[in-house]
Amino acid sequence: MVSKSFFAKKLSIVLLAFIVTTALYALPAVVSPIADTSGEYVFYRDNTFTRPSYIGFIYYDDATYAVRYYAPAVAEQFLPEKDITLYLTVNKDSAHLEFTGETMKGVVSDADTDVVNYMHDLFYELTARRQKATITSWQDTVINDDFAQFGGTVKMTYTTLIPLFNLYSISAPDGKLLLQTQTTGLLSNSDDKNFTSFKGLDNLKKNSSSTFAVNEKAKTKTVTCDGIKISLPEEWTQAADNVWYLDDGNTAILSIDKITIGAEDATNFYATLLRKACESVEDSFVVWQRNLISVNKKITKIANVYYQPSIGFSSRDLIVIKKLNNTTFGFYKLTTNETTYEKYTKYFEKIMDSAK
Repeated sequence: MVSKSFFAKKLSIVLLAFIVTTALYALPAVVSPIADTSGEYVFYRDNTFTRPSYIGFIYYDDATYAVRYYAPAVAEQFLPEKDITLYLTVNKDSAHLEFTGETMKGVVSDADTDVVNYMHDLFYELTARRQKATITSWQDTVINDDFAQFGGTVKMTYTTLIPLFNLYSISAPDGKLLLQTQTTGLLSNSDDKNFTSFKGLDNLKKNSSSTFAVNEKAKTKTVTCDGIKISLPEEWTQAADNVWYLDDGNTAILSIDKITIGAEDATNFYATLLRKACESVEDSFVVWQRNLISVNKKITKIANVYYQPSIGFSSRDLIVIKKLNNTTFGFYKLTTNETTYEKYTKYFEKIMDSAK
């Protein structure tokens, strides 16, 4: 069943793009075309460890960050679960990453020292490399670098869609992924536990079979909000001025919006909107390895998969962004459960292709 609260949370996160369009400093001496927002985070799968391991970074403000290492228990190797978080303050005016304070959580023995040192070193090294890199686009920027922690020569792939370092992945010369983005997100409030609860996105549970059946005889209607349009089968019902439900919102929800911005914000707005559209929301994580973004002239299509670990449920998020002019965008968003999407892909894609 599609969660209406998930849909609302995701929409509110995306609309934050209205107010975060100005390039600012975040990491010391790093300028990004998209400013990091307080509570934005990224988690990577770190394949340099012999056990499944994840490392995350979160931005609170220009002087306050946290780094978290998580590794699930491995019973056959008698390895217990490991969950270590470093809360760090830095000198935001320094030309390099300079730690000014630290609080540790989850360090239980001297055996954790190597992991803590690695967390420090990785934060420092990723910042230093980002300082030297020029990243201006959401499209991939690839830089070859020498990185001792990852065995020497590596390929570093950057995109402004990823917060903090703008780093998507690090790979070896043979193509082996050494570090790869698993999820990104933005905490919605002080009670949001996504950063401290993340435990990886491997071996996800499959949704139960979908009970929804397409009415192939349903006629099509055109729905409109603020001058933008989309075509829907008549089985969809209107729930608000810009929201429509399929099966009373249990199977799918659609919203359409017109976004108008000031000319001074236009340069970075589009890339910011893309980043927010690909971020996790409270109690749900976007699966970055299954994200798809395509651009055709003035139309951008985004397909995301979101996983809710508390209930083992996956949702499919389909977004169309249509540039109407330099300062106006049409924003169309459809959410359904993953099983239904897989069963009726053409049905949902036809709806999104009708955006006008």
